[in-house]
Amino acid sequence: MKKVKHMEPISKKKIATLYTQISQEIFNVGVNTQKIDIIDNKILILAQSKRMPALEALSEEYRELVMSLDAALSTKYKKMLKQKGELLFDVEVTSLFRDYDPVTENSCTVICFK
Repeated sequence: MKKVKHMEPISKKKIATLYTQISQEIFNVGVNTQKIDIIDNKILILAQSKRMPALEALSEEYRELVMSLDAALSTKYKKMLKQKGELLFDVEVTSLFRDYDPVTENSCTVICFK
């Protein structure tokens, strides 16, 4: 007899928890605030989180390096969010967009799924 894995229904609470867990895994900091909207097959996450102290310390003298690290970390974040979201909610993510503004410490994430 094959066990069927119980998939979680998509909810703002589960999305917020997942988003925060990934933030802690990658950046070792949580999320200060989150606003999540679910519209049809799209999820919009507006969040504010503290910048990694190491990146902040390097940002003035090594601007280009920090920008590259920001891009690499964002790519890693999106990959983890896509993989874990698909497993948790049993959906196929078709597109995932994320941007972070280091000045305001705000991020915007859009997840589109089938």
